Amino acid sequence: MKERPDEVAFKGLRSFGIRTVGDMLSKLEWEIGQLYNAEFSNNPTAASYIAVNASITAWHTVDWIWACSRSSQKEAWLAEAPLKGKLPLTRFGAFLKEKQRALLICQEVANSAKHLELKSFWDPDVSTDAPTHVTVYARAGTMAAGDAIARHSSIVMIRDGQSNLVARAVFGQASDFLHDFVHANNLTNLPA
Repeated sequence: MKERPDEVAFKGLRSFGIRTVGDMLSKLEWEIGQLYNAEFSNNPTAASYIAVNASITAWHTVDWIWACSRSSQKEAWLAEAPLKGKLPLTRFGAFLKEKQRALLICQEVANSAKHLELKSFWDPDVSTDAPTHVTVYARAGTMAAGDAIARHSSIVMIRDGQSNLVARAVFGQASDFLHDFVHANNLTNLPA
């Protein structure tokens, strides 16, 4: 059987069948859904694990975008990017983070999970804690017959300066931004 031209690029790819930027975005959306499920099944350990994974997926999608972009796209992005003198991928990441702070937050969590301590590119305003136990009460018009009036949950929160943010919302912002960026640049189905 003859290989398709795009299959040649995948011979060294070790990503369990995740082959395109679109696949990475689907993975991120799946993780956001899994985080919701874990939070509302009151499973704080699973919620923490999934939140770290979603951060890593969101931030690593930046690498995939860069890897599958055309030279002309990279040149255009770098013309607007900060951090002159740094490596192109670092500058590209900074370019995207300037446009969507949620990506900076994802980078902070991803790098902290990988390196334990950060020596560069860290933002002291970003921090996380163990999931917060809350009771979510039903509101009028949101319940069906037989639903519980209240649900116990373990919500994953991120502090960004003085703001307490629901992690799921931060990941959603990152996902929406990345999806729009990838779509606008026609990169969804390109292999990394």
